[in-house]
Amino acid sequence: MFFSVKMNTIIIFVATVFFSCKNNFDLPFYPSYEWPKPVCDTTLKVVWQKIIAPDSSYGVAQFFSIDGKNIFWIGSDHGNIESNTDSKLGYFEFDGNKIMESWTKYKDRSSDSKNLIFDSGRKLVVHEGKLIYTSWHELFCFSDNGDLLWKNSKFSGKNEQGNGGPFISLYGNKVYFPSDGKEITDESYLFEIDSETGKEKLLFTEPVKNNLTSHLECPVLYIHNNDTIATFQSRKWNIKTLVNRADMVAWNISKNEILWRVDSIDRYAQSSSNPILFENNKLYYAGAFDIYCLDAFTGKLIWRQAFDYLHYRFNRASMLLLKNGLVAKSEHEEIALLDKETGAIIWENRNVGTGSSQIELYKGDLIMSSGGKGTIECLDSRTGLIKWKAKAPNQCLDSRAGFGLYSFVINPKTNLLYICDKFFIQCLKLPGYE
Repeated sequence: MFFSVKMNTIIIFVATVFFSCKNNFDLPFYPSYEWPKPVCDTTLKVVWQKIIAPDSSYGVAQFFSIDGKNIFWIGSDHGNIESNTDSKLGYFEFDGNKIMESWTKYKDRSSDSKNLIFDSGRKLVVHEGKLIYTSWHELFCFSDNGDLLWKNSKFSGKNEQGNGGPFISLYGNKVYFPSDGKEITDESYLFEIDSETGKEKLLFTEPVKNNLTSHLECPVLYIHNNDTIATFQSRKWNIKTLVNRADMVAWNISKNEILWRVDSIDRYAQSSSNPILFENNKLYYAGAFDIYCLDAFTGKLIWRQAFDYLHYRFNRASMLLLKNGLVAKSEHEEIALLDKETGAIIWENRNVGTGSSQIELYKGDLIMSSGGKGTIECLDSRTGLIKWKAKAPNQCLDSRAGFGLYSFVINPKTNLLYICDKFFIQCLKLPGYE
């Protein structure tokens, strides 16, 4: 017993010294992270529920709000692909206690729509009532009546079907779509697609160098000297040695040239899949464990805020720009508000949700989903203190029923929150805003 404790102490001491010396960061060392166990309670009133996955096959809903309509896509990623007809894509309208289907597209193996719904995690954007959706290697565009306006499969950079990607972004009337090509060792590409016609334009090609395969993330777009700039991450790895790096590229779309490029500056040579945020000529983005601020026009590092690497991890987390700072939420239980000019920590909370895919500022509060705990949590944006926490209503029925894995939307007139767990779409009443 004594030998075990002694050895653990030595290991922790050596790891602390090695980490501090190697990276020159003075950070506290905490015990390794343990995921919490589900707790069965709820404080949010269920106004109504609509079942979306009766076979418990993990339903998905991504929520949007436009022109008074709530728009969402429902899918199922673990069902029987041949027989499951519950997967759908469509517009739905919410009106208090009612839910009305405007239109839906069901998965059909015998038609062009067979690739519309395949698994979860795909992204879609909405522009002037049109819904544009990616199923990895294809883009689909639907009208507000559900008519298929166009489909495009030319995303390999050549005249072949490429792998595409799970994420797309929108700027003006253009859609931006990264593609990895047909093979894992191919070049990677960034395309611009006209939302009206679906016609693609190859903007940027990232070659394979030094056996480093690249994957491009969705860009953030902004204007510099009347030129349109697309800035994005190029995440690289060697499939044999597993060496990682993450470069940042600013591509001048107007001049068809690189504005600037910064090779990997992350202390672990890693990045995250979180979107890059732009404000006041600054870029904010997350590495694997740190938050960065760069000059949007030069790529110069303005500040870097380092965090405890055993807890804070940002690969699948969320950031949000507020007037009083930058919210950075880790995959685990930590959240912090940073000064946007210096990166200094204004407040920190180490006991909130895990796996938070969305954070919204709502009437002065931070409303946050937690896929790891299956909760919705409300924090005071000024202090970071929890005001209330609610468990998924169906969590006690099935441990997989936790909500918060995907997106939600709030109606500010009614204080109703629309979200889904893995079985139901739910309309919930938020407390304290009457």
